[in-house]
Amino acid sequence: MNKRKDRVLDSLDAFLIILFFLSWLNSLTVLLFYLSLLFLLFRKSAGCMKGLILLTTRGLINPAAAVSVSRFELLKWALLFLFSLYILCFSKAEGEDRRKLTRILVGIAAFSLSTAGFSFIVSSYPVTAVFKTAAFSIPMCAVFLGVAVDRTREDGIDYLACLYGILFLISICLIPFRRFRTVNADFQGIFNHVNVFGAVASLYTAAALKSCYFSRCRMVRNLLITMIIIMTYLSRSRSGMFTILCVLGLKYLFSSAPALRKFLVGICGTAGLLLIFLLMPNDVSTDITGLAHTFIYKGDTRSIWAHRLSQIEEGRTKFMAHFLTGSGFMVPYDPRIRDYSFTFRLVVEPGNIIWAVLGDTGILGSLLFLYVLFCIGSSGRPRDLYLLGGALAVNMGEMVFFSPNNYAILIYLLLAVYAFGSREEGKTNEPELYCPGL
Repeated sequence: MNKRKDRVLDSLDAFLIILFFLSWLNSLTVLLFYLSLLFLLFRKSAGCMKGLILLTTRGLINPAAAVSVSRFELLKWALLFLFSLYILCFSKAEGEDRRKLTRILVGIAAFSLSTAGFSFIVSSYPVTAVFKTAAFSIPMCAVFLGVAVDRTREDGIDYLACLYGILFLISICLIPFRRFRTVNADFQGIFNHVNVFGAVASLYTAAALKSCYFSRCRMVRNLLITMIIIMTYLSRSRSGMFTILCVLGLKYLFSSAPALRKFLVGICGTAGLLLIFLLMPNDVSTDITGLAHTFIYKGDTRSIWAHRLSQIEEGRTKFMAHFLTGSGFMVPYDPRIRDYSFTFRLVVEPGNIIWAVLGDTGILGSLLFLYVLFCIGSSGRPRDLYLLGGALAVNMGEMVFFSPNNYAILIYLLLAVYAFGSREEGKTNEPELYCPGL
């Protein structure tokens, strides 16, 4: 097996990460950081992939720690499309990768074109809905193509593991400080929302398990994941915690360990936890049960979906209005409104990917979306299912699958790495590669 001899970060990467942290200071440094990302165009598709990750990350930073980037919204969108279109225009997959990629891209195109067409006909805000369709489909196609032509398949994941590893280490240091909890009293670390923290934590867990960045320091990786689980509990992000457990479970279930060992570990682990719980003093077990109950229900015992009922009902209303075509992609629906203007100010908060897809695209669009997921799911290998599971499960509580302006780029990256896997035959998930430790 050939070992990689290049580092995760080169001099340009280090320079841009320094500018990334300097951009927290004021608007001038934000502008300097954004413009400096143009240097990544000289690194072709690999550089553009890093540019997409940096753009995504800067928009997720806690406003208590960094100046807002909202005044540079148009510039951010311009760079997002620039990097995406550069990859699509100047990159080319070959051989089996090309056939696999073509099938996925055709599925995305069919879903996007039908969604845009139906949205233009029935939506309350047709122009904005069509733009949002293009805004998700172009970057998603670009990320899949970027990973397909990546010489190692894991360059983007390694870069993500390095950059976000630093951010989570900073988040650990912020646990005692309440001034960084800008949403409510729950922990959000260096990120701009408690739900964003939980979602990004779960996506990072999957990326860290796949990345070669930790190949020589897995103890550091496992310790960091343990701290991430603790911080996710402090954030009270149920979808984040569920996704992390889903990722870890799938990772172990489809690992190369003998099936008998997996079964015995599962049985012994369950029996051990049950025995510990039964032997605990009653007051301790009651406290633990109470903490678990509070975390799951968030103080509302009616349903675990109580905080999402309004969003689910909105998706249901949009679906019932136009059950075949949906009522407009990622825009509000009001049958009395027909507005052909374009705006960034239309805010929607789809809380669940199932109702969001049904409400926005109807039965026809949902079938095409399932076809896209089938194309992706059938392209990967069972041992990497934790990447697919993590990327989809995170959208069950906080649906951002179609929001590249949020952290959807990270979701597309996990899906693409799952679909294309490692380039060399027989390559393991975590090969012995040369990568610097934290």
